[in-house]
Amino acid sequence: MVRISVFFNVDYRFLGAMQVIWVIGVSMILLAALIHLPLRVVAGFGIGMIALHNLLDRYKVQGGWQGPDSPVPGYWAKLYFILHQPFEAFPVVGSPSPVVFVIYPLIPWVGVMAAGYAFGALYRLDAPRRRLILLVMGSVATALFIILRVINLYGDPSHWSSQSSAVFTLLSFLNTTKYPPSLLFLLMTLGPAMFALAGLNRTRMRPQNRNLFDSLWVARFEIPSLRSVACRFSSICCNGRRPTSFRYLCTSPQANQLGGCLAVRSDPPVHPRAVVSTWLSSTAAGLWESSCSTHCVNGLRG
Repeated sequence: MVRISVFFNVDYRFLGAMQVIWVIGVSMILLAALIHLPLRVVAGFGIGMIALHNLLDRYKVQGGWQGPDSPVPGYWAKLYFILHQPFEAFPVVGSPSPVVFVIYPLIPWVGVMAAGYAFGALYRLDAPRRRLILLVMGSVATALFIILRVINLYGDPSHWSSQSSAVFTLLSFLNTTKYPPSLLFLLMTLGPAMFALAGLNRTRMRPQNRNLFDSLWVARFEIPSLRSVACRFSSICCNGRRPTSFRYLCTSPQANQLGGCLAVRSDPPVHPRAVVSTWLSSTAAGLWESSCSTHCVNGLRG
């Protein structure tokens, strides 16, 4: 479904790109087995994979598939592409057969999913203790990122270097690898995220502890002028609660709509039928998304 919504092509000689939805789905399947282990084992597995997977950076399979006239990689090479080496394409079985393109390898996303599952246990604790643990974990992750990045030996295949100005040197320092996500990329993103969770942590829904959305939602019953503002915040809330896969399927055709509009002015121009079909399908996806948002908001109102 994602492939069709992105490419508007049902020719399955190109089976698709193995990216976000693929890696989340496979990680969930593997997590279904991991959850039967003790929580500490799951946490150790996830943290260990995150911390150690950059040891594989020194190993790279050479001679990837370059097209129909090139040799097809062996099964072990394909497995390594799927596990850790991105931006490789290969026929699933042999040539000719459907081709896949790896963008998101499984390592370390499986570990991130396992660590996230264990992380959820923090929300069984009382709020003050949970907030303290989040602050400590966020501080440790951020400090580790700074220390390892300054040392510049391990944690990311892309090393930083001094540039022509302080700004560009800082950008080089922050330019970590996302495909696959390096240890430093995860530390620099998850660390601040833990600080945010600690800041957003709340105990009970008391009037003094209400956030902006809750205050507006209550006030809209008393102040008519705030009703439209509260409903707008309701839409934002519903968009945040919507499953990622749903939004992915809706936004991909909309992105194609913009590309189709730009293609009209290209040289040579794209056939008008392709532009019209792209526009109609993306508009339908947008209307579907809007109707679901309205249904969600109405549910909150009730």
